[in-house]
Amino acid sequence: MKKLLVILFLNCFFLTSNYAQTSVWKVTNPKGNSIFLGGTVHLLSPKDYPLPKEFLTAYEKSELIAIETDIDQMNNPAIAQKMMSQIMYQDDRTLSKVLDSSVYQMLKKECAKFNLPIANLNKMKPSIVIVTLTGMKMKSSGITSEGVDMHFLTKAKKDKKEVLFLESIDNQIQLLANMGDGNENNFVKKSLKELDETDTIMDGLISDWRKGEHTIMGKQIKEMKSDYPQLYKDLLVNRNNNWIPVIDNYLETEKTEFVLMGALHLHGESGILNQLKNKGYTIKQL
Repeated sequence: MKKLLVILFLNCFFLTSNYAQTSVWKVTNPKGNSIFLGGTVHLLSPKDYPLPKEFLTAYEKSELIAIETDIDQMNNPAIAQKMMSQIMYQDDRTLSKVLDSSVYQMLKKECAKFNLPIANLNKMKPSIVIVTLTGMKMKSSGITSEGVDMHFLTKAKKDKKEVLFLESIDNQIQLLANMGDGNENNFVKKSLKELDETDTIMDGLISDWRKGEHTIMGKQIKEMKSDYPQLYKDLLVNRNNNWIPVIDNYLETEKTEFVLMGALHLHGESGILNQLKNKGYTIKQL
């Protein structure tokens, strides 16, 4: 499930270096209106700052920013309650009932590594337990700082720049809660296997991200399409397709937007960059 975890946590560690390019592109329509597109990671370690200078360049040349969703809404009690109702079983199902005994024991063993009693998680859906474990794994590896999205959201508020959103918080909650539905045992087994490989996997992926390349990310996207076609469709294809009209609208304004999204959304045959190129927009990597 590294393909899935990469999307949620495209974050880890990398050495600060100077590269000729990074994951920022300028997109221009035939009228001459432009936006900047930035591929992001959602969590970082302290040593990952400062970010590549191209991100700040794009930010400073933009009147407003756009990110995937309104992260601040997670502090809204009503939203938090709605999230709890979706990420936890509301009927008689539990982890121990949904998962095969052997898979449940595997999950229990992994939770114990983080001093996380699985009994406390028994009403949570498997996807949420996996995401929780991944977050704890990242934290143990030193991933404790805000990611690119939150960094620029905080900066935009301070600078009083307008902030736009590509999708609602409800979309992201539903996506998170439904991962692996109907295929829970396979989802958990593969996720646990690949959780141990997280550090190694992220090394290459973060190198790709920082240099603005997509060799490794492209491979992950293809594997996800092959191994988890429904997740590929839900997490990448459908969302990318929904975001393209929004980006089209941004390009119709005379203002310049800096649009930030998870780096994997930019690449692949259904990626944002390819779709915009096919629409005839001029794309230049910073």
